[in-house]
Amino acid sequence: MVKKSWGSTKVAANRDEPRGTKDRQSLQLSASLRVSLSLFVLMVVLGAVHSLWTIHAMQQNQSALNVAARMDHHFQRMVERGQHYTQVAPRNYPDFFRDVNLYYANLLDDIETMESMVTDFAQLGRNFDLRLWREFRTGLEIQIGDEPERPRLEWAAQYMSSESVPLLAATDAAHAGLIDAAIDSRERLTFSSIGLALATLLLAMLTTWLFRERVLKRISETSRAVRRMSDGQFDRRRRRTADDELGQLESAVGHLARRTEDMVDLLDRLNGANTLQEAIDRVPSRVRRQFAVEWLGLIEVHDGKMRLRACYPGNQSMPVVASGDGWPLSPSLLAQARNNGKAEFAELRDREGELPLQDPLLLQLQRAGMVSAVLLPVRDNNKIEAGLLLASRNSAAFCGWRGRWLSNAGHLIAQAFYRGMHVEQLGISMVRGLAELAEKRDPTTGQHLDRMQRYAGIIARELVERGVVDSRKSPRFAEQIETFAPLHDIGKVGISDSILLKPGGLTPHEIKEMRRHPAIGAEVLKAAGEQLGAEGEKLLAHAMEIALYHHEKYDGSGYPHGLAGDAIPMSARIVAVADVFDALTSERPYKKAWSEKEALDYLEGERGGHFDPKVLDAFRARIREVRRICVRFQDEHEQEIA
Repeated sequence: MVKKSWGSTKVAANRDEPRGTKDRQSLQLSASLRVSLSLFVLMVVLGAVHSLWTIHAMQQNQSALNVAARMDHHFQRMVERGQHYTQVAPRNYPDFFRDVNLYYANLLDDIETMESMVTDFAQLGRNFDLRLWREFRTGLEIQIGDEPERPRLEWAAQYMSSESVPLLAATDAAHAGLIDAAIDSRERLTFSSIGLALATLLLAMLTTWLFRERVLKRISETSRAVRRMSDGQFDRRRRRTADDELGQLESAVGHLARRTEDMVDLLDRLNGANTLQEAIDRVPSRVRRQFAVEWLGLIEVHDGKMRLRACYPGNQSMPVVASGDGWPLSPSLLAQARNNGKAEFAELRDREGELPLQDPLLLQLQRAGMVSAVLLPVRDNNKIEAGLLLASRNSAAFCGWRGRWLSNAGHLIAQAFYRGMHVEQLGISMVRGLAELAEKRDPTTGQHLDRMQRYAGIIARELVERGVVDSRKSPRFAEQIETFAPLHDIGKVGISDSILLKPGGLTPHEIKEMRRHPAIGAEVLKAAGEQLGAEGEKLLAHAMEIALYHHEKYDGSGYPHGLAGDAIPMSARIVAVADVFDALTSERPYKKAWSEKEALDYLEGERGGHFDPKVLDAFRARIREVRRICVRFQDEHEQEIA
């Protein structure tokens, strides 16, 4: 039984995405933006750190400068006091005792204060020769002596006056050096701060430009493309500019534009298809591209049976089910569609291999390599009497959005084909009526039209399958040959009964008159084509070829133009074999019916003479089908006579 494929719609979920999977996408845009923003943040952090370090360094410099200034000032004051003391040193004991209580105590405080400032200055990591101070203090303490009650203050004062010069120079130098270092440090800090600020500004400008060029600009272009698409302007040539996130968006928009344009174009083509040939010329290419369709066939119901009315491409015409009057309606997808009134999907294979199918057409499609199919029902006066069958070698061809779209709008595709078929059938019926009228003027021909029509269709399909006829250029070749073969002798409507129905042989004049019927037939069909409108001549092109050239011979000895070889249209070469074989195997008042062997021997004898060898080979390859048709219609003829 046919297996529904609704459960497999998820198979195609990822097939509708634009090309390129996530594991192959480099995502350069987010990476570059992250790097740029990271650098910008880093520069801001560096700026903050630099500012804090600058403040700290300036505070350190200022602290060292303050210590150096106080140290220089304090030592100078110590020296000045010593120099003053040498001038006013007391000479009696009461004054000396006074100085011991005052000057000596102050001198010890000055020494300890100086020691503390020198130590602090050294701890600040500044350049200062501590050895000078240590030597000066040691010498000073020696001059003072070891007796606190009797310090040698005058000696100490004289020592400070005489030995303070190097230390004064060192403190002055330290103070001046710190002032110069502070100025240099301030300048360096200023320049580095300006440089860091400029670098941060440049990086901010680069980040802004990158964001504008690679994000905002591309988003704006994509937005404009979407607006144009909403206005019906589809940019099919749009491609991704980079393999990043926005590139994915650009690809998705381009993919959507292509899909939407294809859908709109398909609907336009459907609306403009007035004949079956127009539908076949305009629609399959779009349907195949949109839905991965590799075979398309129009099925109609007639007298309770199905018949393949048209198919594309022609080299997949499924000759077994296409021959004869059709095959049973049930079981089939079309029967299910008639019951359900909606599109019917089918999988032609399961996971374990081929499924047993009861629908002959689906079985033929399965043998041709198709794995999925969908039947779109066609409603006519609220009745489903036809369907459009689509088949693909892709198991997910009708899943996902494709399946949903076909379920909702597929009837438009089917309706276009069916509408064209009705228009075409109307014209063909009109011309076929003329052909039957001409044929019935000779009551001895019986079922000649039915038999030779089917013979011609069999030969044409075999030539298509052999590749002798290019089905891509003529997708409906076999169908049209079978349809128009009965029109080969339509020109006999212009031949008088005295010649057409004459029981005996014809005079040279009568033969010449009879040989006018190919040209008359071509004129009749040309006039009929003009009556059918712009597509009429295209529709009846093969019919006119058959009518005009079916009496031409492969060696050039035929009429009316004496064409030879491939100059004779293939349609006429096919009908020549079918017509002569049926004439030979049919009984006429002036002859008995030949046997099949006798007829085949005659055809072989005319190989390369009357008949095209390629056509004869195709005819003999299908002789079993020819035999079944011959027996079947002969039996019906005999029943009618009885």
